[in-house]
Amino acid sequence: MTKNQRRVGMVLCLFTIVLAILDQNIVSSAIVPIVRDLDPVHGVEHVAWLVAAFALAATVVLPLYGRLTDAFGAKPVWLTAVGIFLVGSVLCGAAQSMGQLIAFRAIQGAGAGGLMSVTMVVIANLAEPGANRGRGGGMGGLFAGVGMAIGPFIGGLFADHDNWRGIFYVNVPLGLVVIFGGLFAIRIPRVTRRTDLDLPGAALAAAFAASLLLVWSGAGSGTPGPPAPSSP
Repeated sequence: MTKNQRRVGMVLCLFTIVLAILDQNIVSSAIVPIVRDLDPVHGVEHVAWLVAAFALAATVVLPLYGRLTDAFGAKPVWLTAVGIFLVGSVLCGAAQSMGQLIAFRAIQGAGAGGLMSVTMVVIANLAEPGANRGRGGGMGGLFAGVGMAIGPFIGGLFADHDNWRGIFYVNVPLGLVVIFGGLFAIRIPRVTRRTDLDLPGAALAAAFAASLLLVWSGAGSGTPGPPAPSSP
């Protein structure tokens, strides 16, 4: 790749990190309008699952992304994760009930599980030969901090204007830029390793991580389960 292609690729990766971190923090600022719009009577009982569904799905799929990256290469897995995240974002914005929103947040989390981890692999591959690859990781950490800082602020802006669906739709243009830019600007040699997906092992690791997350978040103790998604 040329130096300009590496720079464009780095910007796209940093955008991806912002997407991943931003969405973990932006929803909490719009809880009130979400509940008021979708289920003003019982919605508060299921608020914890809006966060837990996203984090749970991201935790469950995280081990699989590493194996998939070894099997198919970093770039296609990275772009696929962004695509899943965008599909989940659009579905969240169109949700008509708390049950639907929680289910769609899980889809969003399944994509987000690969945004941060696989993006760091792509950043490492974008480094010029002989360059300090840790520098890209440092920039990624900086942008992650930016996403954590501005997430509640952006969520609050949408909440103040009673447009909570916008917190999900705002991901779409940025995500499309990442996908199309990644397809045409990033040229990473496809180095793959012959590996078998250990699905039983992945399921066991996912179940263990999910159990810890549910206990830690409190979503599995004293909090009603998520409502069943209703048909539109």
